Amino acid sequence: MNALAGGGSFATMPALIGLGVPSTFANATSNVSLQPGAMASAWTYRHGLEPVSGVGMRTMAGITFVGGLIGSLLLVATSARAFDLIVPWLLLFATLAIAFGTQASLWLRSRVEIGPKSLVAVQAMLGVYGGYFGVGSG
Repeated sequence: MNALAGGGSFATMPALIGLGVPSTFANATSNVSLQPGAMASAWTYRHGLEPVSGVGMRTMAGITFVGGLIGSLLLVATSARAFDLIVPWLLLFATLAIAFGTQASLWLRSRVEIGPKSLVAVQAMLGVYGGYFGVGSG
């Protein structure tokens, strides 16, 4: 579930919150605990990775890493109360992304051709989202 869509946090984060862990710590703990599986998935699928719109995978990984650091810093700066108010909306967004991501991707691909600059911007935003919340970012 996590390797394909980043949905493992749908199970781990609520479990941690149910055990009494504050939501910001539960989110961070969930993301860190799922990293070994994410890295194994990336390694397994590495041969299918190729440049997108002329942007190489190392560049994409670097952009995502920097975005992830920014998202992580935003999470640390967010109060637990504010995060508790934001989480339901992030969960809704992640649920929709997982449920309709493939269809949306096909629809967009048939209508829009993304250039390198747009790709870098979207990948950076995805990195920030992944560093901040992570659910559904796969």
